[in-house]
Amino acid sequence: MHELIDASVVQYTKSCSQPGCALLSAPRQCDPELSQIDDFCVSRRAATMDAIEHTIVRAIQQGDLRTETNASSLARFIMSTLQGMSSQAEDGASRIELEQVAKHLKAAL
Repeated sequence: MHELIDASVVQYTKSCSQPGCALLSAPRQCDPELSQIDDFCVSRRAATMDAIEHTIVRAIQQGDLRTETNASSLARFIMSTLQGMSSQAEDGASRIELEQVAKHLKAAL
């Protein structure tokens, strides 16, 4: 999980691309003609959260996380933080600033 978090910081702050993550921060579309794009983004975000949850379940089973850990809510917490970091990058947060956020997130795990 730490690798995902660190890679997200790097990706969100790459100088060769738009800051943040288009998939995580894609706005909900009101135009019915764009609903397929919205549906795709929603499904990809759900798949990402499912993958995070699966990783958490595996970590619980392997003894890396406490058995009382709620995998679903922890996955939502991680996903919410990643989405927030993406928004912060879009608003100009630096890599150093996002690395500090990532440090807190990883400590919470």
